[in-house]
Amino acid sequence: MTHLIPISALAGALLVGLLATPVGAQSSQGALRAPGSLSLSQAQAESQGQPMPLGGPPAAAQNPSPGRGGLSAGGAEALVVPRLEGWALIYKVSSDTVQFDYYVPKGQSADKWEDMITIKTTRGPQAPGLKPVYERTVEAYKSKCQSYTATTPQTHVENNVGRAFWILGCNRRNDMDVGETVFNLFIQGQKAVYLIQRTWRVPPFGNEGPSISAEEQKETMELLPKFILCDPTAGDGSCRSAHSVGK
Repeated sequence: MTHLIPISALAGALLVGLLATPVGAQSSQGALRAPGSLSLSQAQAESQGQPMPLGGPPAAAQNPSPGRGGLSAGGAEALVVPRLEGWALIYKVSSDTVQFDYYVPKGQSADKWEDMITIKTTRGPQAPGLKPVYERTVEAYKSKCQSYTATTPQTHVENNVGRAFWILGCNRRNDMDVGETVFNLFIQGQKAVYLIQRTWRVPPFGNEGPSISAEEQKETMELLPKFILCDPTAGDGSCRSAHSVGK
């Protein structure tokens, strides 16, 4: 069943319980560090010359699952990507410093999609911090949408990993007769930063909010906390199905 929910209410519903610290966990709240000046747009420029999905990419912090995730200071690092049931990888580009993975549900395609998951990795000491990444996603909607909504990032730092979550809403794109909604999960490790985005293309919407089903909202709330960082040298099995990003 589809419910029309304002972006602000949608953000509030997602954040309840997902930003709460697991019982017994040691944590610190606050702004995430900005390790360098490299912007995400500059990182993307390193992959210029590679074909983009024909339909184009989208115009645009939950805690990890309890008892999982975390890094030792100075240790190795990998991103654990949960199993994406029913989704297919349609596009991938990778270099020494950046990697982009685009997924759509089976039956959709690069040039015609309504749902997308993107995983963007930027490696190295000059990877961008939360502020430039957030600003870039907002600027994209400012330039490509007739009107837009952006929530303030909610942040959480635990076990040497920073996480932030925000929602973007594009009421109607300038270049096509659709609206978009994006759930953004930013993860800042010691070796890289990661931006995981779940995007819906929906009919244009107003103050009533986007038409996203309750089931899809629930699936997203359950999926995003499963993206965690782990130490592949720890030997505890937590890095199974992980993307290695260096030592």
